[in-house]
Amino acid sequence: MPWEGEFNLAKQLEKKKIVEGSLTHDWIIHADADEWLLSNIPGETLTEGLDRVSRMGFNVVNFEEFVFLPASDKPGTLADIRRDILTYYFFEPGKLRLMRAWKRNIEVSNVFSGGHKLQGSHIKISPEPFLLRHYLVLSQDRKSTRLNSSHLVIS
Repeated sequence: MPWEGEFNLAKQLEKKKIVEGSLTHDWIIHADADEWLLSNIPGETLTEGLDRVSRMGFNVVNFEEFVFLPASDKPGTLADIRRDILTYYFFEPGKLRLMRAWKRNIEVSNVFSGGHKLQGSHIKISPEPFLLRHYLVLSQDRKSTRLNSSHLVIS
C-alpha cells in the first residue's frame, strides 16, 4: 500500500482481506511484527496445533496475550528474547479478543475490531486458547517511556 500521510488500520485490514483471497493454504494467521503465536501444548508447533484443532472441527483459534517487557538490568539489544526477556504480565481486557488464526475457507472479517475479533456466520472457536507472546520493546535505550492506551510508547 502506498503511504498516504497517515496510518489507516481499516484500509490495511481491507487490503489484507483482498490478499487472503489469492492464497491457497488452509489457515490465515494475523500477527503483528512484535507478536509470537504459539500452540498451547508444549513442544507442539503452531502448524501442528492448528491441524489438531481443525481435525476436531474448529475453524478459529483465539489467543491469550502475555506481554513481555525487558528487565531494567538488561539495557541494550537483546540477543535471545526467549532467554533474555522473562518478565511478563497476562493481558485480557475482554474474553475472546484475539482471534488471530482462522480457516481460509470461512467468510470472516476482522476489520470492525482492528484485527482482533472476527465477525462471520460459520465461526467455530476452539475451546483451547493458544498463546501470544507480545514483545512491546526489545531494548530500553530510549530516553522515556509512557503508557498510551494498551501499548507502551517510546519517545
